[in-house]
Amino acid sequence: MTFAELRSEAEQELTRDEPSSSDDRGLDGRLRVLLVAEVDPRIRGLRRGPQLRVKYAPATVKYYFPNNITKLYMVPPSYEALSPLDSLRALVRQAARLLREPIGKGLDLAHTFFLDFTRFAIPCVHEADQSPGQYLEGYLKVDGAARKLLSELIKVKLSTCRAVITWTSWAAKGFIADGFDRSRVYVVPPPLKAMAARGHRGVNVLIVARDPYRKGLDIALEAFVKASRGVEDARLTVIGPLKSLGLPRNVRVLAHVEDGVLHDMIMPATDIVLAPSRSDAYNLTVLEAMAHGAVPVVSSAGGLPELVSDGGFVTEIDDVSSVTKSLEALIFDDKLRDKLSRRAVEIVKERHNPEVISYRLLEVYRRALEED
Repeated sequence: MTFAELRSEAEQELTRDEPSSSDDRGLDGRLRVLLVAEVDPRIRGLRRGPQLRVKYAPATVKYYFPNNITKLYMVPPSYEALSPLDSLRALVRQAARLLREPIGKGLDLAHTFFLDFTRFAIPCVHEADQSPGQYLEGYLKVDGAARKLLSELIKVKLSTCRAVITWTSWAAKGFIADGFDRSRVYVVPPPLKAMAARGHRGVNVLIVARDPYRKGLDIALEAFVKASRGVEDARLTVIGPLKSLGLPRNVRVLAHVEDGVLHDMIMPATDIVLAPSRSDAYNLTVLEAMAHGAVPVVSSAGGLPELVSDGGFVTEIDDVSSVTKSLEALIFDDKLRDKLSRRAVEIVKERHNPEVISYRLLEVYRRALEED
């Protein structure tokens, strides 16, 4: 199933009504889980993390979605452009949910993603790629009394959840540092299958940087131009808001590209994927490119080193020289690139196997329900 088909399927699910309390627990015996997630304003649908959970759901789980999902918190397209007023508005919208009637009556469990203050009439688990403290420091850049207030509000809400699911040990340590009970913090990375690459000529490099400064687009451009000087068959594809005027001929800019094109056409023909981020909790683009055999070059921000492991290069933040050297090694050494490409695929198979991940997710659900 393509990501475009998955998105369509997820959007159809948004109209599914919640069952009444008189319903039996799924006539087919499946666990009924209400999934509440942020909306990606770019596609007006579920973000990638929730999409993958739905796509590779445990066979004994049936997901439901609230009818008003389009009214839920929408992540900003760019944190760089996020103003204090935008943050305040988002907080007010979230806080207003604390005054609403709890939802989910008649279902077994609620599974929330990222930042959400919705109240539930059923047990809940929460999933995020970083802790509240990590989010406020790395993304919103909130300091002082405002940060303390926001952090406390988020922690009070999450304290009602029976489990916290996160994707890396780095994030798990952040939740524990924020005061969460370590026995309720589980590392369950996103599920993903290894996928075939597509034959092509030359060396294709990719960066997805819709939030350019945070994703280190300027670093990637400078490093690629230096590393590919004199190499005619090395090409960089940039997906994000960048003016193409004045760029080298081997740099292609796609300001807007459908997810289906990205995942079904561009990624399978990618040899190297870049994420020299200044701040990044995780990077699903890197993971999905690795699934096709792309070799990652990432910064040491957040959970990126853990994601890449020994399947690529990890550089220091804002280190153009190291990114350049990493690119040069991969562009000019076919054997090294092939070796790391195979290792990248192995990492996806070892750590993101959908069957294994689904079992681990189901175990978290079961433990959350055992508290009844």
